[in-house]
Amino acid sequence: MEMDMLKLIHSLQEKRRKDKITPDHVPEVEIMNAVLESARSEMNDLYKSDKIGVVKTLNSKAVYVKGDYGKENSR
Repeated sequence: MEMDMLKLIHSLQEKRRKDKITPDHVPEVEIMNAVLESARSEMNDLYKSDKIGVVKTLNSKAVYVKGDYGKENSR
């Protein structure tokens, strides 16, 4: 799924208008939080469909692609 930033910003701005929050422009931190939430949701879907794996590292987690993804392009 490709993220459409204009659509995201527009929907956040419309929510602010609906909630009568002024000014209705969207703070950057609110946009970044929505982007992070979307990315995390997409990564969860990829993990559930067994397309990526996750391993714990010393300080965090690392993600890797499972299977043959990208091998057909490496020839």
